[in-house]
Formats: sequence, C-alpha cells, structure tokens
Amino acid sequence: MEEDTDFRRYNQEGALRCIFLCEFHPIAGPKITCQVPENYISKEIFDAVSVYIIPKAQLQRSTLTVTLYESKILGFPVRIDNKKYARNAFYFNLCFVCDAWARSVQYETVVKKLADYLDPEPVQDHQVPVFIEDPSTFHKEQWDLTTYQILPYIDGFNHVARIAAEADVENNLVKACIQNLVYYGVVTLIPIFQYSNVYAVTPKIRSLITDKNLQDRCIQYVAKSIRQPPAFRDIFRMYSNMTYGTTVRDLCIRLNPHPLRINERKLVQFGVLEGLIRRIQKYPVFLPELNHVTARNSSHQSFNGSSSFDEICCTQGISSQQLEDELEKDPNIIVICK
Repeated sequence: MEEDTDFRRYNQEGALRCIFLCEFHPIAGPKITCQVPENYISKEIFDAVSVYIIPKAQLQRSTLTVTLYESKILGFPVRIDNKKYARNAFYFNLCFVCDAWARSVQYETVVKKLADYLDPEPVQDHQVPVFIEDPSTFHKEQWDLTTYQILPYIDGFNHVARIAAEADVENNLVKACIQNLVYYGVVTLIPIFQYSNVYAVTPKIRSLITDKNLQDRCIQYVAKSIRQPPAFRDIFRMYSNMTYGTTVRDLCIRLNPHPLRINERKLVQFGVLEGLIRRIQKYPVFLPELNHVTARNSSHQSFNGSSSFDEICCTQGISSQQLEDELEKDPNIIVICK
C-alpha cells in the first residue's frame, strides 16, 4: 500500500506562509493588528485559536505552536505590565504561519528574538552601559550620527543620566541609542558602582577556580597595571569576602586592594559582567500604618518597595548617603535588601 503523501511530507522543511501581529484590545478583545499577506488567517480561524495565541499569564513568554486545519501557527506571547494601559497590561504575539505538515522548530529562536525586540527591557537612568565589544573597531557608517556621538561617554562607570548630561543630548534619545546598542550586543547594562554598594558571590564563583582562561582574563581586567598584574589568590580573596552587610568600602578598608595591584572598580565590574557576583539592591518601603501617618512629601511616593536606591537617587539627584540620612530620620520607612 502506498504511503499517504501528506504523511511522507510530515515534519519536512516548508515555506513560511504568513506573519501576523495580534493583540488583546481592551474593548474588542483578541484581534489581528496586521498580517502579510493580508487575510491569510481569516477572522474565523483566529477566533477559534485566539485563546491559545494570547493565553493566560502562566503561558506568557513561552514558545507555543497551534495546528488548525492546514496551518501551523508559531508564536511567543508577551505581556507588558504598565499602568498606562487600559487593564494595566498589554498583550501581544508576533506569529509565524507555515503548513500544518511543515517543520517549525527552526523558527522558534527567530520568533522569540522578534518578541524581545518588540518588548525590550527599558533602559533606566541609573543603569550603566558597558562595552562587550571593542569600540575602536566600530565605524561611523555602522550607526546613526547620534548613536555614534554617545559612544565616547560610555566608559563602564557613567550611568545613562550622566551620559545624557555630558553629551548634551536629550535623555530619552540617549536611552533609545543605548537600547539599540544593547539589542545588537554591543553593550550590556550593569548597576552604578558606589563604595556603599553591597555585593554577594554567586555559585558561578567556583568557575573562577577551575577555568584557567577565566582566571587570566580576570587578572588582566582588574589589574591596576598590565606590567604588574595582581596575584590570583588576592583577587579570589576579595571576591570571597563579598557578602551581605559588607560594602565595597568595608572591603577596601579591610583588604586594601591598591598595594595588591587590584583596581577595585574593575574588580566589581568584571565580577558583575561574568556573573561571579551580584548586586544586593536596597528598596525603601513607606509603611504609614506603623504610626498611623500619611505620606508627607513626594519622596514617600518612591518608597513603594519597587524602586531601588539607585533609581531614587538618580531621579532625585541626591547621593546614596543623603538618601540614607533621610531614611534614618523616618521611623515609618523600612529597607528591604535583596
């Protein structure tokens, strides 16, 4: 008996038939915003599968494949939480459509990357861009003029707001340029360096012992002078002493990195970039019920448990010490470290 033709074709390479963008409209409900070619997915077919294409929260940011009739729909649904939207969230899904018998796994990474591009993690004023590619290899022709002109101000320690001020460029434009550089893998974002910061080692610190290449890169990166590199044991000792309650200032006073030929700022930067350490952030929370009081100033609006010290200091233009002093005076504020 001759095999069925469709069965023989099953899971073989097939052409991409359609791409469409759908969203959950607060009034109209699930709808296709646009598709190419037009009307390839009919309203009837979309309505039949919309509950799977724009699913509940548990399935958000997961690769989903739905097969219906002669079509296979592949998507990566995303929810953006923001109070500016009608229901405090915006749901969308950019989907690929191929034949039901066609193999679709090769499109999964593309669909996810496109979803990430449409929903990039927003760049914040207090974040610090760091090059992960050598900027000297870039050519002016690669970037638009504005992006090419922020480049000299990215030194691994200037935060976004400072870059905007020094470059004399509008803040949102700087954010957009840096977002573009992040998307293309030119820079990554890390927290602001301050001596009052607290860091803790991660399980990945073990790899610094076993990975000789990582050791060599670390020594070269954190050295005060390439001609006189620090000893690896001193570097590892500094990382090992990073823990809850110990600030970078405390660490420097105790271990004195300069005679050890270690640049403590670069030490922290390398550790964060490689995932060897992580920043312990502090979040102030205003609890008026402690003493039955109400918010007395605009600062209290920021003390909601979701804004870190970095964000508040950057927004209000104050130092972390000034913020610490303000919080010390208010018994209705607690600080959560995580």
